[in-house]
Amino acid sequence: MSLKNQSGEMREVAGDRASAKRSEGDLRVMSAAGDVDAGDLQMPIKLLWTGGWDSTYWLAYATLVKRYPVHPIYVIDARRKSTLIEIQTMGKLREWLLAEDSEVSGLLGPVEYHCAEDVVRDEEVIRKYQELRRIEKFGKQYDWLTCFALQHEHDQLHMCIEKSHNPRGVNSVLKRCLHEVRWDGRTYHVFPESSYGTASEVFSPFVFPTFHLTKQDMQQSAEECGFEELLSMTWFCHSPRRKGVPCGVCVPCIELMKIGMPERLRPESRLRYHIKKLFSRGEKT
Repeated sequence: MSLKNQSGEMREVAGDRASAKRSEGDLRVMSAAGDVDAGDLQMPIKLLWTGGWDSTYWLAYATLVKRYPVHPIYVIDARRKSTLIEIQTMGKLREWLLAEDSEVSGLLGPVEYHCAEDVVRDEEVIRKYQELRRIEKFGKQYDWLTCFALQHEHDQLHMCIEKSHNPRGVNSVLKRCLHEVRWDGRTYHVFPESSYGTASEVFSPFVFPTFHLTKQDMQQSAEECGFEELLSMTWFCHSPRRKGVPCGVCVPCIELMKIGMPERLRPESRLRYHIKKLFSRGEKT
C-alpha cells in the first residue's frame, strides 16, 4: 500500500513490511533527474546515526519498511555536551526496534564508534569549507565528517538532514547543488560524479535520504508505518541541563519551537526559549 504526501512523492507504508529482505549488494537506480548518473545504492546502508529525529527516522524506515541492512556509525565528539545522552538514547532506540520486529536483529548491525580526535585533517577539505562559510554560516562538524568519510573511504555515507521551507546554513548550500535521484522507488539527494563546484567536492561522499522530507513529513510517515513512538524517544538538544533537560536555547531546540513542535521540549525549556527570544528583541530595539 502507498500514500502520497503533500509533495506528491509515493511513500511506502506499513503494508510494505512484507517486502523481500535485501542482502548485501546493490540496488539499481530506478530513474534519475535529467542525465544524473548516481550509480547504485550500496548495501548495507552506512548511516551516520546520532539518536536524533532525522537519522532515527531513516534507520527505522530502512529496516522496518524497506528491509535494508543498516550499518550505523557514530563519531564521538568529546566536546559535545550531549554525547553521553546520544549514546544512551541510541541504545534505547535499538532495544525498541528489536522488540518491535524480530527481523530487525538480522538487519541492524552494531554501532561502529569512532573518535573525532582520531580523524585525520584534510587541509584542502578544511579550506573549501571555509570558502563555503563565506557564503553561508554552518557548523564545523561537517568539516571533520567529510575528513572522516575520506579517511575511511566511504563514498555513500548516509547523512540525514531535513527539508527546510526557509533554508539557511548548510540547507541553503545543499539545496542549490544537490541532485534528486530515485533508488528502489524512493527519493534521495546526491552529488553525482559529473557535478562540480566547492560544495560538490566536499559533500560528495554523502547520500542525503531525508532532504526531501520535513520533520512533519517524517512524523506522518512514521505514524503510517507504526513507529511514531520511536521518534518520540529521540534526542535533539546540543547543550542539555542537569538531569538531561533540554536547554531550550541551542539551535535544535530553537528550530523545534520555530517549526511548530514545542511539545518535544519540557515546560522549563520552552520558558528559557521565550526568555531568550524576549531579550533578543530587546537588544535589537
